[in-house]
Amino acid sequence: MDANLMTTIAMIALMFVAFYFLILRPQKKRQEQQRKTLNALEPGARVLTSTGVYAKLLRIGEKQAVLELSPGHEMTIVKHAIVRAVQPGDEDLEMESEDFHDADDASHDVTSGEAADYDPENRDSFPWADRDGESHKPGA
Repeated sequence: MDANLMTTIAMIALMFVAFYFLILRPQKKRQEQQRKTLNALEPGARVLTSTGVYAKLLRIGEKQAVLELSPGHEMTIVKHAIVRAVQPGDEDLEMESEDFHDADDASHDVTSGEAADYDPENRDSFPWADRDGESHKPGA
């Protein structure tokens, strides 16, 4: 065989070996670590999701998990969206702290402006009402 052909074959083999050690092997380690993390979770644990949501784990199944965002507010997510269990010190705000305010305590009027003009009984009061034969609804 030609020396150039042998060099080319050796370079291709070297690229496959480098690809394995630089890409595939670390990815498999991350997947294995994620699997171990998910299997170690138990109901009651605080978790962080891939979207940045902190929540309390209520139930976890094979494919889904039910999280409690705040007392009485639950959300079902794909199990793999859980990134990790929250460690002490990860959160800088506590739900019971004085930094949080109830919506009832809001000092500003949230019904001022256009939103206050909408009448659910009167379809024509909505800006996307079909007044001219075309829909003006956002995303339509």
